[in-house]
Order: sequence, then C-alpha cells, then structure tokens
Amino acid sequence: MERDKMIKSLIFMIIFLLIILSSCEKTEEYFPEASPDYVQKAGVDDLFLSDESRIRGGKTEPEIYVQMGHVSGSFSYTNAVQFIGGGKYFLSGNGDGTIKLWNTLSGREIRTFNCEDDVTNLDISKDGRLLVSGDMSDMKNINLWDISSGKKIKFVNSHMDMSCNGYPVLFCNDDRNIISGGSESTLRLWDIESGEMIRDYKAKADSSVNPDVSAIVLTPDGKSVIAGYRYNAQGVESQDFTIRIWNLETGEEIIAFNKANGWVETLGIKPDGKYLISGDWQQDSVRIWDVETGKQMAAYHTGGTSAIDVSAGGRYALLGGCMGFRLIELSTGKNIRTINKGIEGWVRSIKFSPDGKYALVGDDLSKPMLWDLESGSLVTEYGGYANKLETAKLSKTGNIMLTADDYTDAIRIWDYRNGILIKTIARDSSSLMSCATISADGSLMATGGWNGRTSNAIVWDIASSKKIARMELEEESGNHTGFLQITDDNKYLIWATQVKLTISDLRSGKEVAQIADSTHGFRSIFAEPNGNYLLISSYTGGFKMFSVPDGRFIKNISDGKDINYIFGNEYLYEFKSIKNAFGDWQRYLTQYDLKNLEEKSRSKINEFYFNFGIGQSRETLFFCHNFAKDISKYDINKNQVVTAFTGHTRPITNLDLTPDGKFLCSGSIDGTARFWNPETGKEVAQFIAFKGGEWIVITPKGYFNASPNGAKYLNVRVGNQVYSIDNFHEKYFNPAYVASVLQGKRIEATDDIR
Repeated sequence: MERDKMIKSLIFMIIFLLIILSSCEKTEEYFPEASPDYVQKAGVDDLFLSDESRIRGGKTEPEIYVQMGHVSGSFSYTNAVQFIGGGKYFLSGNGDGTIKLWNTLSGREIRTFNCEDDVTNLDISKDGRLLVSGDMSDMKNINLWDISSGKKIKFVNSHMDMSCNGYPVLFCNDDRNIISGGSESTLRLWDIESGEMIRDYKAKADSSVNPDVSAIVLTPDGKSVIAGYRYNAQGVESQDFTIRIWNLETGEEIIAFNKANGWVETLGIKPDGKYLISGDWQQDSVRIWDVETGKQMAAYHTGGTSAIDVSAGGRYALLGGCMGFRLIELSTGKNIRTINKGIEGWVRSIKFSPDGKYALVGDDLSKPMLWDLESGSLVTEYGGYANKLETAKLSKTGNIMLTADDYTDAIRIWDYRNGILIKTIARDSSSLMSCATISADGSLMATGGWNGRTSNAIVWDIASSKKIARMELEEESGNHTGFLQITDDNKYLIWATQVKLTISDLRSGKEVAQIADSTHGFRSIFAEPNGNYLLISSYTGGFKMFSVPDGRFIKNISDGKDINYIFGNEYLYEFKSIKNAFGDWQRYLTQYDLKNLEEKSRSKINEFYFNFGIGQSRETLFFCHNFAKDISKYDINKNQVVTAFTGHTRPITNLDLTPDGKFLCSGSIDGTARFWNPETGKEVAQFIAFKGGEWIVITPKGYFNASPNGAKYLNVRVGNQVYSIDNFHEKYFNPAYVASVLQGKRIEATDDIR
C-alpha cells in the first residue's frame, strides 16, 4: 500500500514537471553567420603598429596612462560601437566627448580620440586604417582620424543646424568620400582630400517641415545611399516620405516611401541589397522593405526600435530597444533571443561580432557591453570606471582638496601635498548632489542637492563624516542648489538656487536671512571670504552689495550686462559688458580692492567672455570660457592671454589656487582634478578616483602613487602595444617622487626602462 502511494506520488511529480517544462518559452536554435573576412584578414595586427614603432623595431619609450574608459555621469551615452580588425578590437563613441579603441579580449583601452563634443556616430574605412566621426559641437564637426596613431587628420565644418541632435556619417566611394546626414532634410557628400562639399541631396517635397536625416546606409554595391528622416529642430515630424534612396553619383532621388508609418530612427540592409529594415522609437513594429519597389514586405511587432544591425549572411537581425534588445530571424520574424536585463535606457548602438557569436551594445550608460548570443549572457563590460567631476576645491590651510562627482555617489578628501586620498564620504542618499565646497580650515564641507521636490544644503564634519545640519527649500522649476560658501569663521553657510540666496547658521541650520530674485534670477554671486558682504549680479544687469549675515541691501556698485566675478587674495575683478553710444557692446575689466570695494582700475579688454576664474595677483588672472577644456592666463597690463594650459579632454568645472600660489588646481568632467605650474602652464599631477574606492595620483612622466589596487587602471604603451603596469611597477610606483613634485621640490627621476 505504502509502495503504491510512493509510485503514484512519483508519477504525479513527473507529470507536473512535464507540464511546467512545456509551459516554458522555447528558445530557437541560433546558427551564427561569420563575416567573410573574420580573423583571416591579412595584416590585421599590423594596423595597430605605428610608423614610429616599425622604424624603431617596436622599441619606443613607455607611455604610462590611466585607463579611464568613458567617464560616467549625465548624458554619457554610448552612441556608437564598431568592431575592427576581425573582431580583435572595437571602437566606442560616447557622450563624454571621446572615442575609445579597445582590445576586445583583454578589455584594455588602447587609445583615446578626443572630440570637441558628444560623439554621435562613427564609421571605419574598408582597410581599417581611418575613422570618421561626428560630434555635437556647435558646428557639427566631421572628424577624420588615423586609427594607428590616434591623430586627427582633418575635420570638416558641416555647417549644419546647431539644434540638430546628431547625424550619421559613412565612408563611401572606396573611401574617397564621406556622406553625412543632418538637418533640413539634407545629406552632404564630402571630398576627404580637400574637405570640400561635392554635392548635397535635398528632399524637396518635405520642405515645409525639413526633418533631420536620422540614419543612412549604403547599398552593398556602393552606388546608392538610403536615408531615414524623423523630425525637425522644433520637434515637428515629417509629413512626407521618411525613407528615400539616392543615386550617390548623380544626386538624383531614385525612390521614396514610408509615408504612412511615421518617422525613422534606424536602418539596416541585407548583404544582398534586396531588403531594407527600418525601425523607430515610437512604433511597435520593425518593417522590411523591398529596396527596388519600396513595397513593405513584412512588419514584426517588436516594440520600439532604436538600433539595427543585420548579420553577415542576412538571416538574422539585432534590434535594440528600450531596456533590452532582440535577436530575430528576418524571414519569419521569429524571436531567437530576448535580452531584457542589464540594459539601461535605450540601446543606442548595436553590432554583430564578425564571427556572429556576440553582440556589442551601447546604451544610456558609459560602458559598452559584449553579449553572448547563444547563451544570452553578458560576457564583459568595458570602462565606466570613473565619474565626471563636478568640482575640486582647496582649503586655505591643512593641504586639503575636496573633489565631488557629477550627480553621483561620493565626495573625496585628499591630502594634495602628499598625493594621497584620505577618505571617501558617501553623499546623502535622499537626493542627487549638485555642488560641494570645503571650509577654509578643511574641517567642514557642504553639499548642495535636490530630489525633484526640494533643494537642500547639508553641512558635514569631515573627520567623522557626519552631518551637522540640513537646510531645505521647496524647489521652484528645477532651481536646485548651485552655489555654496562657508564663511572663514565657520559661522555661516551661504547657499543659493537660481532665484533664492539663503544665509544659514552653520551649526543649527536656522535661516538667518534670505535674498530673492524670483523674476530674473542670479547670474553671479561673490561672497567675501570673511563674511562681511555679498555681491550679486542678475540677468537684468547690475551689481548689488548686501551685508552678511542679515542680508541687508547696502548699495548698487555698478550697472552693466553679463557681469561675472574673478577673485583673488586681495583684489576682486568684475567683468561686464556696457553698450556705448553707437549701440555696440564693449567689455571692461574693473579691479576693486577686496577690503573696502574701492575701484582701483578699469580697462577695456579684448573680445573674450569667461565663465569663471581666479586672480593670482594685481596683474594676473586665470579664466575659462564656457565649456572650455583649456585655461587661459591673462596679463592685465598687456591686455592679452599669455599662456594656455592644455590637457583636460572635457570642459573644466572650476579653478582654485593653493594658498601659497605655487599651484593652480582645476576640476573637469573628464573625471580628473589637475595641478598646474601657474608660471609655465605645465601640468604637475592628476588626481583620479574610481568608483570602487581605488585612486591614482600620477605625474606627466608616469610616476604615481595609488591605492592597493589602483594600479590596475594603469596601462603602458610601448609603440602601439599596450601592457599592464605589472612589469613597470617597480620603476613607476614612486610615492616619494609624487609628494616631492606636489610640494614644489626639485627632484629628478630616471627615465630608463627596467
């Protein structure tokens, strides 16, 4: 009896398991299609040996550099990915303004190509030696690069509408030309040698809307270009055909179709050139078109599609969408794989590997990803090691530097004289951090943030990492905290949104006074370090003085437009524009004594505009233009820039001077804080913190100090071969040398290779 019960139970369990298994989604078998030139491509490794390394037999001086990857932060989207060298390498273009060349297998970053702005698209020449990229700079540059050396060969000013959100670029005509899409329904053909435009391809029928060209592909025979159109600079969708095929040589439109299905975001074409695949973010379907007739052959319901790639044999397609991507069979629409984990936001770029086994994916994060298409598993991520830097501030005593990441996770406290990270303090988890500052004595810090409902300022004790006080304001139209200053006596915190400035008791957090300009908003704020007065300019012009701590209005200092401040230890510099009798704007630099605010001098200056700066002396100041990567040293007596400090790869966020004036400090969204020699403009050291708590301080010669595992982010390039730091660690790990450089001592280091 007992035995019969056991048998019945066993049979029941087997039936139950069979039912469960039968209800599971069946996974279609996948047969990877390899590209014809996969791996066997002749001389592929030779592509990455520069002429210099060939001449010297590969024996070149080592270059020590930090593997930053694409830095994380707001708008650091991976917009473009492309395999090269039979899949041994790949390139990624990102919203951080860089293109990275990677070793696919080792994950090592081989080279960085620094662009003017967010990278939107890229393409590789047939021989794999040249790279073309498009960026989001004001003039929408088209850049041509030598991949081996990383050098920009030339750039073309595309003269496209500044509001265009990015555009596609492709090599064509056996790499003699570049075709680009852009604003006002127009494609342009460029001559690589001269940089001149040969012709344009304008969709006349849609002139009332003039939508942007969103995607382009070439037919396999290279004779035609197919363009997809979306909406114009005002967001108005095309009311006409959104796919057009053009004769590349004559510029004639061959055929236009897809009028009823809205705008197109992405295109793919089968290797035989017979069928075109289109997709967009809004529609539920990806569509298959007959290239010759423009007839729709099929529509597969896949959700919004933001990126497409077709396999080498034309059997499969990768469809990137929101929070995931699909592998489908094109002839049937069968879903072979769905990856809906590990993807952030929209897939912005996707490519089959040359062997057809993997997918290279870029999404709304800074880390390109490699996925195994047979198993559906993530193989590896590349980069994303560091965040954009929001600020780098120095204390007046104690040799302390504060660095804060862009809207992310941490504030870091450094001993900048010795090149050491002292501690990391996690930001307040209830809100995003928008700014930070440090007290004069280095004992306190303040952070500003917002959570969509309120703006806040928090005061912290650095030694204990504990919060002392928290202040909040109801947020008004996204005006989160953007200015912070602790008075030198540590009594008050001055903090401001765009329209309200608050003076708070630093210990209790109690509001002492408030100054508001809800109509126009503040343009620039200067708080006298000793807490005696405030200077505020608004967008209507004018320069007003208020007392601290009561916020009482004292007087108007001057009138004008575009008023900004630069301050030093003894002098305040006011930059402003004044309209003359002829209606022309002229720019002036006025110098005030910081103690009594008496005007000392005024001079008409050359036509420049700065975003922020700092004064070194009565004769010298440093400033940065809006979104500038370089620092300018300005001689007031000569009325000219005398030195440019170059090295940052992305816009600088702030400047500071060490109390002894020996070093100029800058923070940048390239993820680094840098020290400079203010006399020569030469870089002294970089301070870099990584997400996992590791850090590096490195000199231009490659000598470094680092946390126990920080050196794993260092690469060594000899010629064009890249290695880990392991074989060079003994020579270049030199904390004493790093400290001596940061203390201004003259110590020479040897340059031999061990």
